[in-house]
Amino acid sequence: METLDQPTKTCSACKERKSIDTYGKCNQTKDGLRGKCKSCWSKYMVEWQKRNTEYVNKKNSVWKKKNGEKVNKYNTAWRMQAKESNPELWKEREFRSGLKKHYGVTPEWYSAQLSSQKGVCALCGNQPGEKRLAVDHSHVTNQVRGLLCTHCNTGLHKMEENLGWIRKAEAYLLKHAKQGTLQSCFHPNQP
Repeated sequence: METLDQPTKTCSACKERKSIDTYGKCNQTKDGLRGKCKSCWSKYMVEWQKRNTEYVNKKNSVWKKKNGEKVNKYNTAWRMQAKESNPELWKEREFRSGLKKHYGVTPEWYSAQLSSQKGVCALCGNQPGEKRLAVDHSHVTNQVRGLLCTHCNTGLHKMEENLGWIRKAEAYLLKHAKQGTLQSCFHPNQP
């Protein structure tokens, strides 16, 4: 139903008569609008891109090379503005994306793991301080093992790099425990 203040046009794909604001612009037609409505045009383009993947990838690659610096500047400015306007939200966003990017796990996995560990470090059993528990993983296999506090995660990583160091550290601590020079809760009979 066409009214004076709301002109319409029939879509060449779905054959429905729709308001002209549902059509994209096109400078090659008399009326300046595409023949397909935005919905049909979007479906058409998805199919076209699937059929022409190689062409699309090549064209995108050329565009990125030509405009990469401009896009990077824009993205950097956008990130800085977003961080300043809502630092807590940005921190959460970085945390969530970092889980997937660095460890291949989801925020849901992190929450479930934290719950299964009763909110404490899997190694020392202490609750985290100001920082969240870190995702512990093998630097050899990249296999995720659990959640550790910052101290345990850093220490374990150093020990993992040099297993001989662990034996030396144990011998050192046992020596000082026997001499009575070790002031800690370490007990020489513990395994």
